[in-house]
Amino acid sequence: MEFDTDWRTLGKHRIRLRSVKGFPTEVMHQLADVTRLAIDNNMSARARIVDIVLREDKTYDITVGSTLPVRRLRFFWTQIWGKTCDPNWSG
Repeated sequence: MEFDTDWRTLGKHRIRLRSVKGFPTEVMHQLADVTRLAIDNNMSARARIVDIVLREDKTYDITVGSTLPVRRLRFFWTQIWGKTCDPNWSG
């Protein structure tokens, strides 16, 4: 049995929350809410949050799936978060 993973449904998103340090906290649930709002209001209707992972170095990895081309997703990422995507990301 996995005690580091929780599933959450927010609207059309079915999100896996995973923490390497134990069960996902309330902060992860709040991050999922904020991410859902950002994606629903700024991206294509086809975009979905896949999972959010808290790593050991206290950083979050957020995976978003979509049928949009990679270039378009990079544009949206920059618009939402003000940062560019990892240049090695192949989408």
